[in-house]
Amino acid sequence: MKCQGNSTNCTACDVDGGNTVYLSNGICIQKCPDKFYGVTAVSGNTCSSCSDGCKACYAVGFDKCTACTISTASTPYYK
Repeated sequence: MKCQGNSTNCTACDVDGGNTVYLSNGICIQKCPDKFYGVTAVSGNTCSSCSDGCKACYAVGFDKCTACTISTASTPYYK
């Protein structure tokens, strides 16, 4: 993946071999980390936070969770 800007603090990511890449915390990655989902935009691809309680999602919102964090008595999340 090719980083635009300083290699230790990317400002944008170039597509690498047709693969979609996302900017996350100053680095270019192919898959967003847990609790984040990929947003593809003309201005640049980034990782955005899922709703609280989501371990994985495809967009923001409780109904967009594909996996939930572990439930506890104080934070019951179900999928």
